[in-house]
Amino acid sequence: MCWKGFRDLEGNGQQICEPVLVRKRYLKRFNDHREQIEQTARAIGAEFQTFVTDRPLENSLTAFLRTRVNR
Repeated sequence: MCWKGFRDLEGNGQQICEPVLVRKRYLKRFNDHREQIEQTARAIGAEFQTFVTDRPLENSLTAFLRTRVNR
């Protein structure tokens, strides 16, 4: 294991943790949260769309709107 120290940006010291485990836990919690939002959206009849932040929003939004028009 490769333990790393992370400094708390709010001034509460430093935490020692295993980055691989932190990433794994973060991704699990993120995906669980995303699934809950998607299920809620479906339950109320709303669409759910995920956009990534490494592409311009207008590109993703245009692609999404095109799929809605082509239905």
